[in-house]
Amino acid sequence: MAVYERAYRPYAGPMTRERTRFLILAKYAFGDVFKSRLFTIVFAAAFLPIAVAASWIYLLHNARALAALNVSASQAAAVDIWFFATLTAWQTFFFGGLITLFAGPGLVSADLSHNGLPLYLARPFSRTEYVLGKTLVLVALLSAITWAPMLLLFLLQSYLEGWSWFAANLRVPAAVVVGSGVFIALASLFAMAASALAKRKMVSQTLLLAVVLGGGWVGGVASALLDTKSALALSPAHVMSAIWQWLFGVDLEVELSAGLAFFAAAAFCAVTLVILNRKLKAHEVVR
Repeated sequence: MAVYERAYRPYAGPMTRERTRFLILAKYAFGDVFKSRLFTIVFAAAFLPIAVAASWIYLLHNARALAALNVSASQAAAVDIWFFATLTAWQTFFFGGLITLFAGPGLVSADLSHNGLPLYLARPFSRTEYVLGKTLVLVALLSAITWAPMLLLFLLQSYLEGWSWFAANLRVPAAVVVGSGVFIALASLFAMAASALAKRKMVSQTLLLAVVLGGGWVGGVASALLDTKSALALSPAHVMSAIWQWLFGVDLEVELSAGLAFFAAAAFCAVTLVILNRKLKAHEVVR
């Protein structure tokens, strides 16, 4: 048979580097996340406490503004380690939790429910790169509302207050970065694992809530029955609170040692990685 038209031409454009190829997954996942108006509203609202905190720091160093508000410097709330600990905890637990709940479960569930994962892995993506590409979305979103703006607030306060305040509060940026990093790792892996187990976004969100809330209930009951505070390590919320308490050096009334809290966080991450390793495969056996 004669071939009259040879229209096919191989791709001759630039190739993406192998080391950064997984960023393609994150690029399109970002677009899918911000298609939701509700998520966009929640994400925008997460910056309101940061804006209020920045305004408050400025007002404390503006005598005219304080006089206009009829507030003296002694009456105003001080910007100290408690200020940063409270704001960071609010940003992570409340807004970080909402963003994880809205954006996390949908990152993997759609690929699994529509059998799209084999198509991804048939291309030059490994399972590790697939997980990194999807997880990077949550890491970027949570970083944008936790440690990144908190460090900017710390620098603003240090600039207005002076070198002595900066030197005396160097514990704050370290606590913010480490504590936010632990929370982001736990939240991202929990969301990915719940999505891989349930394969449906709504079911994944329910499972994620059950793990967080149920873990607190189980930890409290086990602590009461066994008469030991070590059982609180089963609760992700208590684990994070104990880590914050140790990092910032403040008393949050959490009766859980920092060493056990860090061990529990590492154990949570290990369990979620095992789940992802078992569930994210290029093929599925149906019986």
